[in-house]
Amino acid sequence: MSNVTQASSLEKKVDSIVSIFENDTPDIQYCSIVDIKDGRGYTAGKAGFTSATGDLLELLLRYERINAELFKSVIPILKQRAREENGDVTGLESLPKLWAVACQNQDFLKTQDDLVDEWYKKPARSALKKYGLKSNLAYLIFYDTVIQHGDGNDPDSFNGIVNKMGRIPQTERVFLNNFLRARLKVLKNPSNRETRDVWRESVDRVISLRKLLSEGHFNLDGAFTLEVWGESFSF
Repeated sequence: MSNVTQASSLEKKVDSIVSIFENDTPDIQYCSIVDIKDGRGYTAGKAGFTSATGDLLELLLRYERINAELFKSVIPILKQRAREENGDVTGLESLPKLWAVACQNQDFLKTQDDLVDEWYKKPARSALKKYGLKSNLAYLIFYDTVIQHGDGNDPDSFNGIVNKMGRIPQTERVFLNNFLRARLKVLKNPSNRETRDVWRESVDRVISLRKLLSEGHFNLDGAFTLEVWGESFSF
């Protein structure tokens, strides 16, 4: 196993794999915005920013520094929904069209990249350091988990999953195997009832990661196949 590198080739590969999990395509879906009926309102962009959790709002507030007018009409509603953690999309009917306009601007795409690194990749790297893991596969697994589960302290979060592991294993392979086993249990029976149906349908992402682990693709280099959603993606 090699140390996690921050080379652009690794980041592109990790982003592509997470995009397959999130959007069934290796192409980063900066411009995607849809209500997937998971109780979180609109899910949009590279990391699946959502209108009910406040991260989509924060993205648009960051982008306001570049274009203060584009999302002006929906910001007050998004603030209310984020404050209430409310997935209702009523009043946000114009948001998909506004999002499409913003996606024509490279600054909007870069804002998404910056927030993904700040909110999801950096916590994943910090967790690697905390638990003494060094492989690129561990980085992918932690990043994907933070993307889907968040890094808070609720039972369904990254930290909640670690807590369910009990004793922390000493070897990287055993740690990742136990972590993915605990994550699979959370996906099958999450505490949040609103996410239950959607998360139960997403167990393939963990099963595919366990396959990479069992095959020993710790470095994520060389050729390997990701099998998920009944499809195969070659890397």
